[in-house]
Amino acid sequence: MNYFLGQINFLILVFILASLFYFLKGRKRYDFLGSLLLGFGILVKPTLILILPFIIALSYNRETRKFTFKFKQTIIRLSGSIILIVISGFFFLIYRIMLDDFIKVNLTGKHTYSIRGDVEVNPSFSLTRIVLISYELLDLNINNFLVLIVISLLIFLPIYFLFILSADQPNKIIIGYLIAVTTALIVYFDTWPHHLVVLAPFMILFMLLYKNFERFTFFKYIHNLLAILTVMLWSLFFLTYEIFPFNLGGLVLLILLYYNLFIFCKHRI
Repeated sequence: MNYFLGQINFLILVFILASLFYFLKGRKRYDFLGSLLLGFGILVKPTLILILPFIIALSYNRETRKFTFKFKQTIIRLSGSIILIVISGFFFLIYRIMLDDFIKVNLTGKHTYSIRGDVEVNPSFSLTRIVLISYELLDLNINNFLVLIVISLLIFLPIYFLFILSADQPNKIIIGYLIAVTTALIVYFDTWPHHLVVLAPFMILFMLLYKNFERFTFFKYIHNLLAILTVMLWSLFFLTYEIFPFNLGGLVLLILLYYNLFIFCKHRI
């Protein structure tokens, strides 16, 4: 489906997997290279900015009950991405029309869905899109950007807090990537089945590394259902959207995945 629609998700996946590979090496020069590759991924897909908090070298020591923050490592890990984001922002300042269109499309969800307008129906199964559709059905005016921010904070902050408190381990950053991608799919305006190609490798890594997770079997079922049912549920939506304009199938599976990751982090505090 990615090839058929001309989507760039495989390119995004290459960038973020390569960045994870270098972060896992644990050396300064590799940290910068990992940050640079992640930055390219963010430029292509801005929602990947949610990964940045998970590469901050912040952890909690349960024995001393103190937080440990490695400032130098954090600066190196963030610098490559920030440099690329700043360069991109510089072009936005020069060409203001680009900035206006970027905000409308990426931060307000405009031009991608309208029940009563001229825009073609959008089968997104993100939580934010479903909330916005609900407001439109009720003829309520709402700031789309505000809805995105509120939902993002409600979904992101609790699990990020647990992630920081959870036991430190060599592969912990893999969990951070998985949480960030899952959160992005839940909260961003437009989440389609072909976006799941970015999520799948991190779920596979999780299943390979954490077979002792008490909910491992359920986690594996979620992976299989995302692979098998999502496109079927997406197709069903096109048959029923005039009666029920909510694409809930994929969202339910993403919420279940989020819940399992929440439990995973909670049990490691």
